[in-house]
Amino acid sequence: MIRTFLVDDHPVVSEGIARYLNGQADMEVVGQVNHSEGLLDRFHQSGADIMVLDLVMPGEHGTKLVSQLSKGGVAVVVFSMYVGDALATELAFAGARGWVAKTEALTVLADIIRRVASGERMLAPAGDGAILATFSPRERQIFDGILAGKPLKVIAFELDLSSGTIHTYAHRLRQKLGVETIPDIVDYAHRVGLHLVLPR
Repeated sequence: MIRTFLVDDHPVVSEGIARYLNGQADMEVVGQVNHSEGLLDRFHQSGADIMVLDLVMPGEHGTKLVSQLSKGGVAVVVFSMYVGDALATELAFAGARGWVAKTEALTVLADIIRRVASGERMLAPAGDGAILATFSPRERQIFDGILAGKPLKVIAFELDLSSGTIHTYAHRLRQKLGVETIPDIVDYAHRVGLHLVLPR
C-alpha cells in the first residue's frame, strides 16, 4: 500500500484528490494539510511514503520548501498549476521526485506516485525539464558552472576533478541535451529559460 500525504490550500482540490487516491487498490491517503507549518514533522508522524505538494500556499512554499522537505527525507511529488520547463528544472535541483500539472488527469498523478514509490526519480511529462532532471548531482554542479560562464578547467579546480573527468562529464551533458559544444549547452539553457540562478 502506497501511503500518501496531501498538501493543498484548496479543500475542494485536496478532497477530490483524496477520494480518487483512496479509491485505488494500492493507495491510501494518511494525511491532509492546507499550509506548510510543521510540515516535515507532520509528514513523518503520518507514516506516509510520498507527499503530494502544491507549490503555492500560506507559509513557506515554492522550490525552497521542496528543497527543505527533500533534505528532510521526504519523497515530494509536486502537483501544481505553475509547472513549466524552467520550473521543472528548478524542482529537480531542489530534489523533487516528480511533478504533475493540475491540468493533467488524476490518473497521471496516480501513475507518477506509483513510479516514484517504486524508486524512480524526477518523473515528469516529456520535455526539456524532464531531460535536465536526469542529471546526477555532479552533472548538475557542472551544468550550473557552465551556465555561470566558468571554463571547464575552473569548474574542475573548484570541484577537485581531473581534466579528463570534467571532460567526460561535459560529454555526458552534451549527449543528454543533444548538443555538440559547450556554447550549445548555454544556448539550450537560455532557450528553456535557465538564464536564472538555479538553487543548489
